[in-house]
Amino acid sequence: MNIIIEGPNGTGKTTFINKLLACKEFENYNVEHLTASCPNDYEFHKRLLLNDNTIFDRFFIGEMVYPKIYKRAFKISTHEIQQLCNDFADSTIIVFIDADYGFICDSLKKRGEEIDMNFIDTEKQLFNEAVDSLKNIKIYKIKHHATGCLYGSEKSDDYYINKIRNDYTEMK
Repeated sequence: MNIIIEGPNGTGKTTFINKLLACKEFENYNVEHLTASCPNDYEFHKRLLLNDNTIFDRFFIGEMVYPKIYKRAFKISTHEIQQLCNDFADSTIIVFIDADYGFICDSLKKRGEEIDMNFIDTEKQLFNEAVDSLKNIKIYKIKHHATGCLYGSEKSDDYYINKIRNDYTEMK
C-alpha cells in the first residue's frame, strides 16, 4: 500500500507524515518528496506506484497545480492522473491536506518563509480545483486551523490516521 499526501505549502503535510510514521504499520515506510525536477510524467508516477510501502509528500495532484502557478509545461495530463487513480485505487490512499490562512501563515513564519497572500490564495484555489476534478476516487480531506479548532463535521488528524490504519489492514 502507498499513501499520497497532497496540499498547499504550510498546511501540515510533513507533520501528518510524521504522525503516520509513528504508527507501527508505517514505521518502515519510505518517504519520497517529489519536486519539479522529477520527471513527473505518467510513466514516472506509474513506476513509483508499482512499489509498495511508500508515503509520497506531493505526487501527481501537485503536477496539476504548479505548472499553472509557475507557467511551465504540464508533464502529465488530468486524464492520465485520473487513470492512475483508477488503476491504483485498491493499493493507494490519497490524503489532501488544506488549512486556513492563519494556519498557513503561522507555518510559513515558523519556517522563516515569505508570506505572499496572492500565492497562498492561488495555490489553495488550484489544489482544491484539482482535487475536486478527480472523479470516483476516495480522497481523505483534512483541514487544519490556526486555532486548532475543528468546525462542523471536520475530523482530527488522529481520526484520519485511524482510517488509514484500517484501510491498511483491509488492503493487506
